[in-house]
Amino acid sequence: KWGVRIINFFDYLGTALFAVVGAQVAGDAGMNLVGCSLVGCAAAMGGGSLNALLYGGTNPLLANSPGVRWVANPSFLVVAMVASIATFFVWPYYCQVQANRFIEHAIGQDNIEGADDSIGEDAFLAAWHHHPTFQQAIKDALPNLQYTHKRHTFFQEAIQDALPHLKKLPHLNKHKSHGGRRKRIMDEEGLAYFRHIDSDGSGDIDRSELQTIVQERFHNGWETYWLDTFGLTSLSLANVVGAIRCGLHPIVAATSGVTVCFGGIIRDLLCGRELKIGSQSYAFATGASSATYILLRELTIRRILVLPLVVRTFMSAGACIGLRGYEFWTGHPILRPMHS
Repeated sequence: KWGVRIINFFDYLGTALFAVVGAQVAGDAGMNLVGCSLVGCAAAMGGGSLNALLYGGTNPLLANSPGVRWVANPSFLVVAMVASIATFFVWPYYCQVQANRFIEHAIGQDNIEGADDSIGEDAFLAAWHHHPTFQQAIKDALPNLQYTHKRHTFFQEAIQDALPHLKKLPHLNKHKSHGGRRKRIMDEEGLAYFRHIDSDGSGDIDRSELQTIVQERFHNGWETYWLDTFGLTSLSLANVVGAIRCGLHPIVAATSGVTVCFGGIIRDLLCGRELKIGSQSYAFATGASSATYILLRELTIRRILVLPLVVRTFMSAGACIGLRGYEFWTGHPILRPMHS
C-alpha cells in the first residue's frame, strides 16, 4: 500500500519538476505564457505519452488500456499546467531578486551608475577581485567562455581560425592594468567576461543583462541539475511501473526509463537548446534506475531476494540519483563520448 502511494507521489513529482524546468527554459527563450505552458507540459508528459503510444496494441493485456495517461487522467495535465503557469510568473521575479542581490552585496549600491542602474567596468572588476562568490557565479553562467591570457594569443587565434563557429573572446591587449602579474591576469579575465555580458557594447552592464546572467547561471548550476535529476528519477520509476502493469516483458519495461527522456528532448528542440541526452547521464541514469527496479522485482518474484515494494522503489531511485550525483561531484561524464 505504501509502495503504491510512493510510486504515485513520484509520478506527480516528476511531472511538476519537469514542467517547472521546461517553463523556465521556454521563458528564457522568449516565449509567452502559452508557449511556456506548452513546453512545460510537453517536457513533463512527452516521455510518458511516447511510452503509451509505443505500448499500445503490443500485448493482449493492453486491450482495455486507456491509452495516453494524461488523457485518461487529466490530473497530470492540471499539475503540469499549474506548475508551468506558476513558473512563468515566479521565475522572472526570482531573477530580478538575484540580480538585485548581486548589485547590493557584490557590486555595492554606491557603485551603480546612471538612471538605468548600470554597472561600469571598474565596479565590475572590483567585485570580480573581492567577491569569489560573484566571480564563480559569472563563470558558472558562461561555462563555454574560456579565458586565455594574452601571451597565448597566437595559440588562441589558431584555434579560433580552425573553429570559426565558436564565439571569440574580446581583444584585451589595449587594457592597461597596474599591479602584479596575478592582478593583471585577473583584470584581463574579468574584462573578458564583462565585455561578453555587455552584449550591446554600451560599455556598462544594465539590469536586464545581469538578469540574463542569473538565468544562465541557474540553468548551468546545481539547481537545474538536481531538479532534472529528481524529475528524471521520479518519471523513470513511474513509467517502469506503468509498463509492468501493462504486462510487458521485463526487458521492454526496462527501456521505458530511457524513452521517458523524450520529454526533455522535446523541450530542448522547441527552445533551440543543445540536446543533452547523449552528452550527459540522462538516459544512462534513468535506464539504470528502471533496470534496477526490474532486476529487484524479478529477484523478489523468484524468491531469491524478497524485498518490499518501498525498498525496491528507493533502491531504484538511488541508482539514478547516485549516478547523476557521481557525475556532478566529479565533474567527469560517466560514459565518454566516442571521440574523446
